[in-house]
Amino acid sequence: MQKKKRSFTDTLLIYESERDKCWLAHSLRTDQVGMGACWFEALTDGIKAIDGIIALAEDMGDIAVLRNAPENIQEMARRAKELPEEICEIARKKLYGKWPDYVKVTIDLPQYPYFTTSLNRHLYSKSGNQKKSIE
Repeated sequence: MQKKKRSFTDTLLIYESERDKCWLAHSLRTDQVGMGACWFEALTDGIKAIDGIIALAEDMGDIAVLRNAPENIQEMARRAKELPEEICEIARKKLYGKWPDYVKVTIDLPQYPYFTTSLNRHLYSKSGNQKKSIE
């Protein structure tokens, strides 16, 4: 059976959670959440969560991938400062072992409560089952 590819752009809201005592990266399009001791760990964990739900949907065929984050998260994202999407590319490379260990990544964020960054993703589904597995 032939697979169909559909692309979408997700936005990750990155913020430090006082309640959870850690950093969170919340996907606005898939409602997946990553967490970490620093913002970069949370971003990497968020990307891993998004990739995980996409892989599960591709395998199972009946998992909804696109699910908007709650309105309070959407509102925080509207007030956030945007980070370059290249930050996601660095995080993905580090996550999947494609970033050289000898190159250290140090990115200091300014003092601000919320940040967003974009992530381009691809969804694959079997022909005739695309809508069911994606939305």
